[in-house]
Amino acid sequence: MNVARRWLVAFVMSGSVLALLGGCPFKPKVNPPEDRTENPPPHKGVLYRSKDHKIHAELVLDKERNKAEIYLYDENVDKPVRTAAETLTMSLKGAMKTITFRGEPTMDDPKGEWSHFVASDMNLDAAFKPEDAEFRVTVRDKPQHFEIDK
Repeated sequence: MNVARRWLVAFVMSGSVLALLGGCPFKPKVNPPEDRTENPPPHKGVLYRSKDHKIHAELVLDKERNKAEIYLYDENVDKPVRTAAETLTMSLKGAMKTITFRGEPTMDDPKGEWSHFVASDMNLDAAFKPEDAEFRVTVRDKPQHFEIDK
């Protein structure tokens, strides 16, 4: 083989090796897998999610005491998510009813932040369907809207 051909082969081979080792600088955007590793709701309530699935809300109804509680959790329903918002609102689709939940601290919540909200005197009729409920609260200065997690 002549010298020019050897240099050409060496150049092509070294370029191929560098490309394989360095990888492609362009990384295509990949959608996250649909298999989320959400834990079941800790209080055996109904689970709701924010649009980006990063925050979950668990609704626990106590119809005997006419009371409801909402707990905020992270994307895996593993750790509490706290907010400085003092209230959380629940509205029912197709109804002109809004229920206000007030922050009630848990043992682990720092002063002035809540991951647990309570509403008394719910007055929900027997036709209440959890899938008709939506929640709104501001978390980390960002308004969040929650719908049932399907």
